[in-house]
Amino acid sequence: MAISNIKALIPCDVKKVWDTVTSLDQYEWRSDLSKIEVIDENQFIEYTKDGLQLHLRLLFPNHANDGNLIWKTAI
Repeated sequence: MAISNIKALIPCDVKKVWDTVTSLDQYEWRSDLSKIEVIDENQFIEYTKDGLQLHLRLLFPNHANDGNLIWKTAI
């Protein structure tokens, strides 16, 4: 399984950041995507502009106690 660990300091309200990066309706900030197809509340497909499909399953959407955001998916 591929693991990506990205850290960034964003001077903004944590809820606004979380809502933005986890939105499946407003993904325009992702310049690599052409669309997202929602299968159900835990599964979706990302379509890249290059035509690749990435099937994702949301495992643990939550906020960490230390203020970090955690969004784990299975590919």
